[in-house]
Amino acid sequence: MFLTASQALSGLAKEREGYNLTGGFITLDIGSRTASGRLWLRGQNAPTTGSLLQMGHSAMLMDTLIMRPELLQEELTPFLGQGNGLWVLTEAFRNARRSPHDLGKCWGLLDDRLREHGEVLASSAFLSGTTIGALLLLSYAFLLTGAGLMLEQVAEDGNLRDYLPTEMSILLCGRGALPLRRMEPQVRNALLQFVRLPMSAEHPTQETPLLFPEAGTEAAMGLLAMRDPEQETRVVGKRSFSGRVNLAPNQLLAMFLSAFRAVFPEQCERIFPGVFDEAGRLTPWADRMINNITAAHFAENDPVNMEALSVSLAELRQVYW
Repeated sequence: MFLTASQALSGLAKEREGYNLTGGFITLDIGSRTASGRLWLRGQNAPTTGSLLQMGHSAMLMDTLIMRPELLQEELTPFLGQGNGLWVLTEAFRNARRSPHDLGKCWGLLDDRLREHGEVLASSAFLSGTTIGALLLLSYAFLLTGAGLMLEQVAEDGNLRDYLPTEMSILLCGRGALPLRRMEPQVRNALLQFVRLPMSAEHPTQETPLLFPEAGTEAAMGLLAMRDPEQETRVVGKRSFSGRVNLAPNQLLAMFLSAFRAVFPEQCERIFPGVFDEAGRLTPWADRMINNITAAHFAENDPVNMEALSVSLAELRQVYW
């Protein structure tokens, strides 16, 4: 049986003393290519809901670097100096643009650079002054919005709402969680605001602290703590979960972009130049693009889900690049 680190971490979370997890918790594993989340409520033998996004640490940057490989040397050299494998990585992305067969090499090389220079990439100077840093912030903000969406879905289920605690911790693991752990507190707190974005003001859960278990050990320890891994990682079926958020996909995507501009205005302008007018409103053209792109991935009256919304966000970003 294959388990993600997020699933394994749940076993550790339920046994670990010192965490306020009695009412429930969210696990979020950010790997290289994917990010998976699970929401647990007290008294449940399996996660209530979950998601799997193609938004791991390297995946946050992959499509942009294929289109603009020169960013690697332009933006990383001032922070890392000459060398550091940047030329090799840049050439690999240029080759991948011509030959998709070389894309696998890009994944490995990019993973290595992100792991080796994680401290620099998590610095406020890099996050605020580069396009790569802006993309990382955008992706982390989106993942935390997804955590909030899971909480709102549970709140909309009449059978589960009363199980929600006033505090629901978010436990982060995986290589992609390390930059969040290393960020300065004010940047991390700014990102934490996105959890509440899809949540109603009357939501029972008011606090969502971020917790970072010991890096590198959480999956193994979690598996050891599980009594029945197959049962404990099965997401509760649709028949027992009926939460449906009263947000249209285009509405949530527009809300997310507006919130990102409000919290990180310079970074938003780097990624989405011209999306907002001088008054901070979405331009009519941007609004139409959001509607058209989300309509291509959601049928009419489809409930919002972060998997399809992440694809819509990536396509919108490509339009402006």
